[in-house]
Amino acid sequence: MKNLASASGVFRLCIAVCLFASASIGAEWVLIGWNDLGMHCMDGSDYSVFSVLPPYNTVYAHLIHQGVLVTNTTGITVTYEAVADPDGSINRSSKDKINFWQYVNTLYGVNPPPDTGIAGFAMPGPANTPQEMHFTNDYYVAEGVPVFSIDDATNRNSYPLMRLIARQGTVELAHTDVVLPVSDEMNCRVCHGSGAGPAAEPAVGWAWDCAIEKDVKFNILQFHDEKNLGNPVYTNLLALGQYLPGGIYATSTNGTPILCGRCHRSNALPGTGLPGAPDLTFAMHGLHANVVDPDTGLTMDSSTNRAACYRCHPGINTRCLRGAMGKAIADDGSMLIQCQNCHGQISNVADTNRTGWLTLPMCQSCHTGPATHNNGQIRYDDAFVASNVWRTAVDQLFASNPDVPLPGFNLYRFSRGHSDLYCENCHNSTHAETPTSVRNDNIQAINVQGHDGKIADCLACHVTMPNTVNGGPHGMHPASAQWGNSGHKDPGDTPSNCQPCHGLNQRGTVLSHTFAARTINAFGTKRFWQGQEITCFTCHNGSGNTSSSTNPPPIVYQVATVATAGMNVTFPLQARDPNGTNLILRIVSQPAHGTVGVKGTNATFFADPTFIGGDIFTYAASDGWQDSNLATGIVSILQGQCIVSLVATAAPSALVAAEAPFWAAATVSGCSNPAVFTWDFGDTTTNEARQNACHAFNSAGIYTWTVTVQVGATNVSRSGSVTVLVPEPALAVIGVACVVLMRRRRT
Repeated sequence: MKNLASASGVFRLCIAVCLFASASIGAEWVLIGWNDLGMHCMDGSDYSVFSVLPPYNTVYAHLIHQGVLVTNTTGITVTYEAVADPDGSINRSSKDKINFWQYVNTLYGVNPPPDTGIAGFAMPGPANTPQEMHFTNDYYVAEGVPVFSIDDATNRNSYPLMRLIARQGTVELAHTDVVLPVSDEMNCRVCHGSGAGPAAEPAVGWAWDCAIEKDVKFNILQFHDEKNLGNPVYTNLLALGQYLPGGIYATSTNGTPILCGRCHRSNALPGTGLPGAPDLTFAMHGLHANVVDPDTGLTMDSSTNRAACYRCHPGINTRCLRGAMGKAIADDGSMLIQCQNCHGQISNVADTNRTGWLTLPMCQSCHTGPATHNNGQIRYDDAFVASNVWRTAVDQLFASNPDVPLPGFNLYRFSRGHSDLYCENCHNSTHAETPTSVRNDNIQAINVQGHDGKIADCLACHVTMPNTVNGGPHGMHPASAQWGNSGHKDPGDTPSNCQPCHGLNQRGTVLSHTFAARTINAFGTKRFWQGQEITCFTCHNGSGNTSSSTNPPPIVYQVATVATAGMNVTFPLQARDPNGTNLILRIVSQPAHGTVGVKGTNATFFADPTFIGGDIFTYAASDGWQDSNLATGIVSILQGQCIVSLVATAAPSALVAAEAPFWAAATVSGCSNPAVFTWDFGDTTTNEARQNACHAFNSAGIYTWTVTVQVGATNVSRSGSVTVLVPEPALAVIGVACVVLMRRRRT
């Protein structure tokens, strides 16, 4: 990001963009870390069939001494080790959670020891041994740390914490706790799991493998072969990739896992790809753009929200799009900014004129400049001016650096700004710009500056408050009570100094929100809440005016309502203006278990389907001159009618003594009770209390199975039948080969 003073000729005071920092003296040493992407996807726990991406999480860090970026690290080391988050979740080791190291050499051509990634950086391991980061180009980095999304207590956590510690010899200088985001939530199973709809079913039939991950991957490989075998280009690619002539399914089932990047080039895996195969991003997005979503009945390309992307990218549970933009809520309670607002439709991502992982929107595609010089708005909710055409900003105030990492590309995650710090150092990772909707993401900012959000307080990095007018990030002024009390007086005498951030009418813009709750003494004691929009009429009557403001602020009041889980409720907000001015109300902070939209003076609470209990949100009002106080909305969410839907899937046939899969999924609304599954296989064996089961029948016959899910007092059951056959003499070997042959026999 560019400094405001060097980015354009218009002034450059953001009198309240980070108004007003604590007067406490900053730390001498400060360490700030970040993940490069905001989310690292990986295949899951099984690599025996094929791999799209390895476990590969990269963390960076800047070390700052007395406000200056450290460039000479003689005698200084930075290490990382696992640390428990506030829930007690800790992730020290991956080696016993995934079988990656059994297949890594075949897939990626390297042979690191267990818990070590393909780039040489390791997990701390069971003993939580500190691992040293590498210093290069003024930053520390640990590249390709093989973290997995299951913690040491076998609970799923896509946002584990690592503690980075800077030491000089044995003396600790600083430490910070940073998220290494990781997820294997790629929901290929919706279409490619055995028993799914017919559109993706291989001609030879579903795999029906008891291992769910392997089942999906076997079906994908078989389907891929059926679409391509017999094509001379594919025959040549199999030979070049050193795969069997019979296809990648035959290769995998003969013990050699497939690397998708072996044929399909991916910039996430440099050096991959073979001539004749489309790039991976084009192949995947191009193929799936016209696929019909089994739940909505619409093509993936016609979707205008993140649900389509979450079918393959993490995901409806992980919710990787969680940053300041991704968590923004529209007035109707829906997500304001979707994946398509930045990346375009799925068919746009498949455009061969793009370069995967590099042709991406820029900050300035939406953030087009200050109030005095922009494309018509300071910021937009959509990066495009036409289909597949990103906006070109008239001002470079918030622009990413040009030609990084390569000529013609201008990526945020490779850009630097204030004092040559990486932009992600202060704003955090792409898709996870702080404040995010995930608590662990916000821990670092709270520890560094006392509140969440971007690192914005000067004393977060500086030992004493810098003596400057516009030398901060993007040309900001110092963030201090002294600046609010009197420091801005002289530059504030000139309206053009205030207008870039406070607006042409000086009544505030999105650039004049406070980053934290502050108290200053100016025309009496003024208390500002986090996110309040500061205008030149908040304290006095416009820039250059020394009289106290004659406009009393609006007033909002605490409200309370009762909702039912999974249902919406509309209720009035309470606000008034002493002058009788019409007010504009806005939600400042969203509840944790739902969303709130506002229309006029009414709010609608959209409740999460399974949460029971209390929740809060905050709201404020503006009269067009200044903001009101901050008020709280209290929502009591009661249990409603418990609605449970159950889907069960099982192999239609099996062989005696061969395990067959039985899978179930339940959707719950209106109650918070856990779902408890029980399988009755219709034979004399004991029922199994688990969601997904594998069962072997001891004798031939037709068996009626039943699965029941109990949620509180609500029970729902589904039944089906399985035909169990005695293996034919030629098939009398029990195992994978028998299952494969049986699958072919059914067709």
